[in-house]
Amino acid sequence: MPLVFNGSLETLWPRVLAMAAERRPLILSWLEQAMPISLDGGMLTLGFSSELAIESLGRSNNRKLLEDVAAEVIGSAIKIRFVQLSPKD
Repeated sequence: MPLVFNGSLETLWPRVLAMAAERRPLILSWLEQAMPISLDGGMLTLGFSSELAIESLGRSNNRKLLEDVAAEVIGSAIKIRFVQLSPKD
């Protein structure tokens, strides 16, 4: 299914953050650490320097919430991938 969203990742991410914070405020501190890296082929890649943030957000309930919120913002199904950033990133 093609992406409907035609904005940039810079405009997408703040909207995802705001909607996720409304629905699950306790994960906001982890999400604020995210560095949006890419949105490609239905995959949103988020980078983190904290392995703990990846572990927390990677839990099935948190991942599903983020994928659902991103899908609402974009208008198409989205999967989220978390990557560990190296200290120089």
